[in-house]
Amino acid sequence: MAMDWFPFASIVVALPVLAILLRLSGRTAILKDQLVPQLAPHEQTFSLARSQMAWWFIIILGCVVYVFLQRIYHSASGGTALLDNLVTPQIVMLMGLSALTAGGAGAVDTAKNTPEDDLNAALRQLGLRSYGDVVALRGALQTWKETKPDDVALTRAESSAVAAETAAAAAANPAWSDAAKAQDLADRTSAAKNDKRNGTIANKQRLLATYAQKTAAFTTCGWFRDMVTDIDGTSLHRLQAVVWTVLISAAFVYVTVQTSQMPSLDDNILALMGISSAGYVGFKYNESQY
Repeated sequence: MAMDWFPFASIVVALPVLAILLRLSGRTAILKDQLVPQLAPHEQTFSLARSQMAWWFIIILGCVVYVFLQRIYHSASGGTALLDNLVTPQIVMLMGLSALTAGGAGAVDTAKNTPEDDLNAALRQLGLRSYGDVVALRGALQTWKETKPDDVALTRAESSAVAAETAAAAAANPAWSDAAKAQDLADRTSAAKNDKRNGTIANKQRLLATYAQKTAAFTTCGWFRDMVTDIDGTSLHRLQAVVWTVLISAAFVYVTVQTSQMPSLDDNILALMGISSAGYVGFKYNESQY
């Protein structure tokens, strides 16, 4: 019974880290690559490689804490040194492998032209270089909607065009009085302001509609679907990477709890993870979603 608190203590340490990571993943791009900077962080697709790094970080953190607490407990009875072989070389290789996978996948995205690159270029042509530009566009649209037509300011060129129209109308109607001319100018000015307001609103709405249409295929579908799919649908190499990661990490935790030591992973297991990671990075040349 004296040993029952170790797993609980490990969870107490790892769980807050996991909670912080999950909270940040929903609000920031910590688990995403922001290949389309015009999308909000919470709309970006989740990265398989970054998620894999975070997964192993949490798993190894919890197991290290578990083993360390075991050693603290036994050290009171003359146990071994607390930090000796706490992390095995294979664990270091596992963490390095996950980091290399993320780095390799990122290098692929940088080296090749992807649909995200094409989308980014198209959105830049619309004047949208970042998500901040999208926010500013939405704010400008709302401001124009709240603006009354009479409060719309005409440029000097627009005012001159209205005055020219009134002058032409007055020339065609010599009997007009000064009051009639003034009324015509006022009516035309009011119409010009209303047209400017409506036209500006329509243009901004059209721009936002184009933005939504172009980015629809690149927004997140949820963590799991982002893990196992790219823009073309479910991918075998992605599913394979997820399945092996879950199975090996479950075995990792089980061996740690059963032996009270960090596992010394078999070379074949590391090779399997390496092949899975290499297959994922290699197949990224034929997909577009990280």
